Amino acid sequence: MIGTLMVLGHGTLARNDRTRNDALARGSVQLGSMGVGSPWVRLDEPLRTSSNPRMSRLALGMICGLIFAAVDVALMLPMSFPDKRTALLAAFFSRFGIGLVIPLVQLPSWPGWLIGLAFGLLLSLPDAIVTKAYAPILLSGAIGGMIIGGLAHGWGTSA
Repeated sequence: MIGTLMVLGHGTLARNDRTRNDALARGSVQLGSMGVGSPWVRLDEPLRTSSNPRMSRLALGMICGLIFAAVDVALMLPMSFPDKRTALLAAFFSRFGIGLVIPLVQLPSWPGWLIGLAFGLLLSLPDAIVTKAYAPILLSGAIGGMIIGGLAHGWGTSA
């Protein structure tokens, strides 16, 4: 059965289908027992990085999103726009979304930089189409995505 995703306690996502909910209610399913290839994703699962061996994927995504958004907005500050406040807010939330999503994506056979590049370009494309400023928006998304993907997932392929 294909179900929608819902948030359970402590930042955990699960498919919203009767079987999963019934099993959780009975306590027969442990949230930490989701294996490789499982449709159940733990957002609070520890992500081992060189600087913080216990950081969760969600925390890393929020930190990456805030930093990427702040850098992109800082680069846009000297520019002039008809509605500068709206342009800066849109850029902030677009880049925050890219930084948040990339650490949460798990594609086992892809190198981290390629995950970042793909999602950086994919999530930057709507902004580039609307503004018709393809080069700076796509370039910023690609570079930021590759850096975040490499930091979050490593620069080589996963085992």
